[in-house]
Amino acid sequence: AYTAKNAIFVRLLRLSIDFLKGGDFRMWNLKNQ
Repeated sequence: AYTAKNAIFVRLLRLSIDFLKGGDFRMWNLKNQ
């Protein structure tokens, strides 16, 4: 079954993948220009 807990886990996983792909690195660059 697909539970709310699973949905939260998937969201965190996607955020982690975004971080590894450099999404947060771009944000860091914008803050430190």
